[in-house]
Amino acid sequence: MDITSIEPHYSSFSVSVSAIQVESYHPIEDRLYVNEKDHLYAIFDGHGGDICSRYVVDKLPKQLLSCLKKQTHCDYHHLLKTCFMQIDEQFLNEHKHIVKTSPSGSCGVSVLIRDDTLFICNVGDSRVLLGTKREEQHWSHKLLTNDHNTRNERERELVRLRSSDPVPIRTGVMSKTEGDRIGGILMVTRAFGDGIFKRRDMSLHPLIHHLPYITSEPEITTHKLTPEDRFVVISSDGLYENMTPEMVSEFVEQQLDAGADPSTLASKIIEYLFEVLARLMNKTPEQVKKLPNRKSFMDDTSVIVLVFGPPPPVLSVSCP
Repeated sequence: MDITSIEPHYSSFSVSVSAIQVESYHPIEDRLYVNEKDHLYAIFDGHGGDICSRYVVDKLPKQLLSCLKKQTHCDYHHLLKTCFMQIDEQFLNEHKHIVKTSPSGSCGVSVLIRDDTLFICNVGDSRVLLGTKREEQHWSHKLLTNDHNTRNERERELVRLRSSDPVPIRTGVMSKTEGDRIGGILMVTRAFGDGIFKRRDMSLHPLIHHLPYITSEPEITTHKLTPEDRFVVISSDGLYENMTPEMVSEFVEQQLDAGADPSTLASKIIEYLFEVLARLMNKTPEQVKKLPNRKSFMDDTSVIVLVFGPPPPVLSVSCP
């Protein structure tokens, strides 16, 4: 992928990276971005097709890295927010003829590592999970992101405040939708694209009378890495449709305790996901993998695993 490169920021931590995708939709609607040199990692989970996620993965990292290159003292929060929202505006402006009156968009989560600090930028319901080992045998975990969807009461309230719709969130109006959705259509409350929920020139009746419902403004959190922080799992929401954060964290913990190669962890998580599905469906994992139309029981799933270790050894050179 053609990106604008910048000088790497060295950390006192070594980072091992693994990444994998499994598709259920054809073509896959997820897009994955891994840039180990610049310590930038992202997943873009498209919906209503892959047009938006393809656009964002192509444009956003280049713009972000280009801006970083130009700044010596960077306000990362402002830069991340600006880049996310500018790319969204560019997408909507360039694709009016395609996405007008269509719920086509993408969630997106990125992790930027600078000077031992994680800058997590999130739009939608992809997740970043941190695993920590504070004592010899004691693991803990926590999510570094919040889900921006209609299951989150705080996000529901923000939708109400943004729109003038007396009932902005209601039961799905399409046969394949379940649960409460914005306008009966969309579950995520923040996203790239989805112009019908944002702009009058891209909306339709009755939504057009109550805009905007959603936003592309990201939620940005930071986490200062400590020697006890062992791993981060970045994933699209497909991973959590049949697994919990506890299940994911415990699995990675067990793998690390057993001495697993960090470069295999993402693929091992996907194998574990198929084992979980197999138990639920009373089949073998191989049978589940071969089932046609997997989208009827699982979403596209993308996973990036970062494993943090001690700093690499510094080689000393003796003078004769």
